[in-house]
Amino acid sequence: FFIRFMRKVMNKSLVEYFGSDQTGHSCGYCKKLNGSLSHGMWAHYLQCQGYMELIDRGWRRSGKYCYKPIMNKTCCPQYSIRCDATNIKLTKSQKKVVKRFHKFLTNGLKNEKQSLVNNMENFDDELHEVHKVEKLNFDFCENSNAFQSTIKNCPMLETVSSQMTFYVTSENTNKDRPLLETVSSQMTSQASQIKPVKDCLTNLKAKNIRKERKITKLKKKAEENGLLFDESSFQKKQKCPEKSIEDLLEGLPNNGVHKLELKLVQCCPQSEEYQRTFHKEHLLFIKYQMLIHKESIEDCSEAKFLRFLVKGPLEPESIYGAYHQQYYLDGNLIAVGVLDILPLAVSSVYFFYDPDYSFLSLGTYSAIREIYLVRELQKQHHDLKYYYMGFYIHSCSKMRYKKQYYPSFLLCPETYSWISIEKALPKLDISKYSRLSDGIIKGVTYLQRITDRHEKEKQIKEVEEYLTLTGLSALNMILYRS
Repeated sequence: FFIRFMRKVMNKSLVEYFGSDQTGHSCGYCKKLNGSLSHGMWAHYLQCQGYMELIDRGWRRSGKYCYKPIMNKTCCPQYSIRCDATNIKLTKSQKKVVKRFHKFLTNGLKNEKQSLVNNMENFDDELHEVHKVEKLNFDFCENSNAFQSTIKNCPMLETVSSQMTFYVTSENTNKDRPLLETVSSQMTSQASQIKPVKDCLTNLKAKNIRKERKITKLKKKAEENGLLFDESSFQKKQKCPEKSIEDLLEGLPNNGVHKLELKLVQCCPQSEEYQRTFHKEHLLFIKYQMLIHKESIEDCSEAKFLRFLVKGPLEPESIYGAYHQQYYLDGNLIAVGVLDILPLAVSSVYFFYDPDYSFLSLGTYSAIREIYLVRELQKQHHDLKYYYMGFYIHSCSKMRYKKQYYPSFLLCPETYSWISIEKALPKLDISKYSRLSDGIIKGVTYLQRITDRHEKEKQIKEVEEYLTLTGLSALNMILYRS
């Protein structure tokens, strides 16, 4: 009766604080035993504004359980990360994902090479650009080492090492091209097993070489017509206006081979439409967890699915609440994004998909779709402008894809202010836990709120800890202590 009264009459959030984890538990990222430490509380129910304030202090929810990492003690500090969706700048790689998806809708053709890459491991689609850069660096270093070894073993080439170094750093490639031609031919008999040096080094200057060829061609054409060519007049072509997310996503083919349909359905409380699709979602969840995360069928029970991804504490209000964004391809459910729509943001809770469609890079595509959703909601709710991506762990390579959504910000664990990721990352390169803000902390003494002198010392410390962790959001909550 008390809970119903506080919920309906007082219109307050009701949470039960469990305190901090003193023993720790196994970390899902670095696999360290007892390395993960966090504060925890059970949310019987939460006002959407209250949860908005909580996640702005580093909290996240899993079902009705809310947790906040003990940042200076846990093995893998987890920084809240958000993206300003209204000013999003998609990368070339992200745009390619959208174009490839829409190309598949148009003609049904798969990129088998991309399919193999994406099936390697979850999130490989979002890390594709990183892998590509790392492989490029590896290939170049490998060839460079082989080249240096060849120089040492070949007297003919002992004198050219410094000149080759000059070539790499020189802006004038034409000046050293004759030397490069000579060196390349001399190396053929000594190092036939490696890529030709000319090709390796020319690739580094490919853009400049193309520009030089263009200028040479224009000069020749001008001379043939008895004209003077002013090199300074050679300008870059004007860039095409950058396409927005709306331009990319709203151009879906009308008469394509495949049809994509998205539905946003409320999951808590369950709408009638969600109830009709619950079984399909659960089957998709089982397939995803077993194939991608190697879980057993027992770990994918209906009760677990309900507990973590369907049932929740959020009290629906206006458009705010807990939703599932469903992706249908030709009428078949292929992916689900679990979302919280809050007063200032859309928060991504989880995403699962049919592994048969890994070649579509659904992880990246769904993130772009969710950013698009924020932009659409912002037209009617002007304060709603952010896309929350959960936690960012700098030491976990699988998490680094999140920083590719620009502009992004990390939450300072001490001042609870949002810091641009460009300013934050250098500090995290030095230490996995760091105060990100350079500003002064505005201190608040929460013990002054506790007036009962007969409270036990342990209770005082627990309430102090709870208030410190929840901040001003505690004003809209009633702390339940059993």
